[in-house]
Order: sequence, then C-alpha cells, then structure tokens
Amino acid sequence: MIRTNLATRPFYNERIVNLWLLLLAVLVAAATIFNVTRVRSDSGSNTELASQATQNIARTNELRRTAATLRASLDTHKELPVIPRDPEEEARDLAPFEATMAAAGAVMISHAAGEDGRPASLSRAVATVLLRETLRFDGAAFSDDLEMGALSAVAPSLPERCAAASLAGCDLLFVCSRIADYPDCVERVRAEVPPARIAEAAARLDRYARHLDRLRAVTARPDRPLSVLIADIADLKSRESTV
Repeated sequence: MIRTNLATRPFYNERIVNLWLLLLAVLVAAATIFNVTRVRSDSGSNTELASQATQNIARTNELRRTAATLRASLDTHKELPVIPRDPEEEARDLAPFEATMAAAGAVMISHAAGEDGRPASLSRAVATVLLRETLRFDGAAFSDDLEMGALSAVAPSLPERCAAASLAGCDLLFVCSRIADYPDCVERVRAEVPPARIAEAAARLDRYARHLDRLRAVTARPDRPLSVLIADIADLKSRESTV
C-alpha cells in the first residue's frame, strides 16, 4: 500500500522500511557486541602489559640489589675476594678492554685474586703474562691503592706490597694516604726491583704522559663546571646506596 502526503514527506513502502529497520537493528547489535568484545580484549591486554611491567620493575630492583651485594662482597678495601676460574666469563670481561686498550693507553689492576689466592696487582701471571704477553698491551699499568685491606694477609707491610707490585708488572704504584711511608716504599723498590724493570716502568709512564697530551689537544673541555660534575657523581652514589 502506498501512502502519500506530498505536503510533508515523500512516499514510501512500509514493509521495505520495516525490513531495513530490522537489518539496521541487527547491524547495531553486532557492532555493539564487537565493541564490547574489543574493549574486553584491550582491557585484558592492558592488564597483561601492566602485569609484565610490574614484573620487569621487580626484576630490575632484584638485579640492582644483587649487584650491590656483589660489590660489597668484592670490596678490596676490606678483604681479598677470590674469583673462580671461568674462561667464558673471563673472555666476556676482557673483550671491552681489548677493544679500547690502545685508545686508553693505561689500565688499573685490581687486588682481586684468582684461584691461586694471589692478588692480581701482585701477580706476575696477571700483570705481565696475561696483560703483556697474551693481550699484547703495551701501555701503562697502575696498581690499585696498595693500602687496601685485601693485601694484608699476602703482604703485611706497605713497602713489601710496593716491591711486589712493581715486580709483578705494575708501572705506577698507588699509595694514597700514608705519606709518611713513602721513603720506606721507595727504598724497598730500589732494593728489590731490578733497574731494568724500573726503567721499563718509567718509559711506559713517559709514553702515557705524551698520550694524555695528545688526547687533551683534540678533546673539548666539558662545558659544565667541575663543581657540577662532582655534584652529579655524588647524586649517583647516593642513588646507588638507596637501591
């Protein structure tokens, strides 16, 4: 049946319109169901991501605490740490040094000991055989502070430690605060270390000084004042202590 009212609306077929309205209702219902499903799916994904992020943060904090514990257990200021032999780990540890040693021109040898119990700074196997013969490093080698507690059991007196470190292969011997012991340290080195070894160390240190001069000539000085850099370092240390 055709109903017409030319004054207010165009003509239409009521049955067709009802079918179209029914189809539209079905489409709206389908779209609503899809959106609800999508929202639930997104909510589930967001929940999973949030859970994963929480787990990652917890894992990061755990690793930081583990690192802090390891640093404390390897504190050569107080006692001698012994590092078990692990060729694979040693290779990973040495890789960055091998890649940068020529540019650096110097290295500091720690007091950590291998399985033989000998501190690296007093060990010819480390400071000469490994460093010079295996890695072919020809730069300057510095000892860590020879006043540290890690050396107490191995070399009780400071002059003894200085001579042992020089014989092992350290070119520059750090005695950081016990200035009154300097003369005895120098005399002990002169008495026990061959002149050729002392000359070798002096030559390496001279080359390193020239290397530093070249680096200074091509390196821009930092824009920030030294006081700001010191404050930044202090801030980093305080953050580490709270982990």
